Amino acid sequence: MNFDRPAANKNMFTGNQVHDNLTARKVAKEVVELLAPHIELILTGVLRTCVTCDNFDKKNELCKLCMLRPPAEVIATGCPQYEEQIPF
Repeated sequence: MNFDRPAANKNMFTGNQVHDNLTARKVAKEVVELLAPHIELILTGVLRTCVTCDNFDKKNELCKLCMLRPPAEVIATGCPQYEEQIPF
């Protein structure tokens, strides 16, 4: 994609229409699969990450349930054992 000359992008997506449709469907499917684990977070607006979980030792960056540092994706998106105690 040429951002400096938008007119250069005019014919970028033309060509074999069947191939273009299959490619678009494949990309759409991959995007849906990629976002599937995050749909709940997106729809509810709730951010349940390790950083806000009561089972996360922030000082040592360890999960208290398994005494290991969670993978980056789990830290970012949370896990089924997420707990947040209401302080009242």
